[in-house]
Amino acid sequence: MLKTKKHLRQLTGLVDDELKLHKYASVIKQVVSIYEYTFRVLYKRYLGELQDPEPIVMYVKSNKLGMFGTWLGFISKTNFLDEIYSIINKDKKFTDKTSFVKHLNEINAIRISETHIDESGSFDNLSISKELANEAQNALIKFLKLYSLYDLEHISAKTAYATVSVQKLLGETQFYESLYEVLSEEEITNLDVTYFSSKLPQVSKDEIVNEYWNLVNKKISEKKLNLRRILSIDEYDKKGLKLLWILFNMVPKVYRSLNDNVSVSIFKTSASFLNEEVYEAKEVNLLNIILMYNKKNPDKGHLWVFSGHQNDTQEQEYAHIYGRDNIVLYQKIYTNLLNSSIPLNDDTIKALLNSRADNIDSKSIDPFVDKIMKIKDKIQILDSDVVNIKGVYKEIFSDQKKDDDDIW
Repeated sequence: MLKTKKHLRQLTGLVDDELKLHKYASVIKQVVSIYEYTFRVLYKRYLGELQDPEPIVMYVKSNKLGMFGTWLGFISKTNFLDEIYSIINKDKKFTDKTSFVKHLNEINAIRISETHIDESGSFDNLSISKELANEAQNALIKFLKLYSLYDLEHISAKTAYATVSVQKLLGETQFYESLYEVLSEEEITNLDVTYFSSKLPQVSKDEIVNEYWNLVNKKISEKKLNLRRILSIDEYDKKGLKLLWILFNMVPKVYRSLNDNVSVSIFKTSASFLNEEVYEAKEVNLLNIILMYNKKNPDKGHLWVFSGHQNDTQEQEYAHIYGRDNIVLYQKIYTNLLNSSIPLNDDTIKALLNSRADNIDSKSIDPFVDKIMKIKDKIQILDSDVVNIKGVYKEIFSDQKKDDDDIW
């Protein structure tokens, strides 16, 4: 999939090369693939800037976008291209849509017919003329220019940090696609994350979520990424499930990198300072932030801000801010939060456990973890995690000689 200005230039260059080699069917296929990509880019980039994105979102939910034919239906049956054109070109109208859609249908029909030619036949048969291939190339270049994609100013802004821009993201998939795209394509060395919610993160079935965290973990293991996480512990969480999740799900997974190129810190929030018999305790909802930047140029980068993690049918909204100026401000905010939190290390982890359970030592870890496993589903621990958890905590408590193993 195309991602950058360089790649798009390479592909449009390939179209020209195929023309010179008289591979006219290949030109049509290449042009169609570029259209499909640019439609995806425009959807991701401008959905959050539409005055009323709801009809567009509802159409996509009812008609899943995949192959080029589904995008063609989306373009012809919605006002998406019209609205984007007005945004880019300061309220001007897209006057060529009818002829443009007609052209897309024509080259799509050619692509389909050529794709189904018998293998013994010639893929670049003579029915596709040089004039038709030239027309397809010229129409593509015109489209890219109309939507400011030919030089990719609107796409490369987040990569080149040419300006400060804001992008609205709707739902987990768009959010993680944005995170993954930046982390995979740019020279990111620092990732600063908060998790300010008493709700535990749920295991996602969305492939992009797993791809993102796999990439994060890979870069951490290769020491190409410094990760800092700040987490809140809310007194609203009476059972302490989030702290259990931190200590027995997250910490064992990052322990080998903890206080090397990974840091984790926590602080406690509370909205229960009044008499709890009269006033029910309430969860504290804080603004979450994620920062990505390069330590050599920390004043340029990417920022995502969003409210407390929602856990209902309403899709979460996220704001993606990229460029200069605002990044530095939020880096200072993050630093202040970090300075107000308690870093997790061997001593603080021991203190947290000993505040809830007496006399933990390396010999009592096995039965202690076995008791924790009774609520493994609540804190998302897998049976395959147990060996690593026990090994990490035996190492943490290797210098303590106590007997009791009461669980909290």
